[in-house]
Amino acid sequence: SALEEERADLAALVFAGEPKLIEVGLYQDAAEAKKIKELMYDFYLSDFLRRVSGQRTLTESHQRGHWLLVKKLLDGGGIVWEKTPKQILVVKNYEKCYKISEALFAELQRIKASKDVAALNKLFDKDAPLSAIEDAWAKDVIQRGENLLINAGYVEQPWRVTATGKFVSFGGKTLEEIAPYWEKMN
Repeated sequence: SALEEERADLAALVFAGEPKLIEVGLYQDAAEAKKIKELMYDFYLSDFLRRVSGQRTLTESHQRGHWLLVKKLLDGGGIVWEKTPKQILVVKNYEKCYKISEALFAELQRIKASKDVAALNKLFDKDAPLSAIEDAWAKDVIQRGENLLINAGYVEQPWRVTATGKFVSFGGKTLEEIAPYWEKMN
C-alpha cells in the first residue's frame, strides 16, 4: 500500500514540469512549469512534517511512502535539515530532488511490475525505517505540533488524541458542546 501511495506522489513530482503540460495549456510557459514543480517539492516536505506532527507515526501508508522519498532526498543531498530557528526540511537542489524522485519512481515501477516483494521489503527496511519516529528530529516535530489545532484531526474537528491515546476536546465531548467552539474558530 505504501508503494502505491508513493508511486502516485512520485508521478506528480516527476511529471509536474513536462513540456506537454505547457503545450496543453496547464502552464503558460516553462518558467511557470518550473516554479510549480519546485513549489510541489517544498509543499511535499512541509506536508511530511505536518503529518509527522499530527500522526506521530511513520506507519500509515501515505506517510511511510513519504518517509521513503524524504529519506532518499536527505541521503542524496537534495534536501537538508536546517534551523530557522526550528528544525525544518529545506530543498538545497531541486535538480537533485528531481533525479532522486525519478530514480525512486522507476524502482517502484520495476518492483510493482515484477512483484519483487523481497526488493520492496529491503527498500523500505533500509530507506524508510519505522524506528526513525524515535529520532530527535521526529520527537522535535511531534512536540512542536502537539498543540496545533490542525493536528486535532481534520481542521473542522476541535479535538486531538494525545500520544498516549487520550482524547482531549477543545470545546466539549458532545456534538452540541463542540459545535460552538468550531463556530468561534471560523
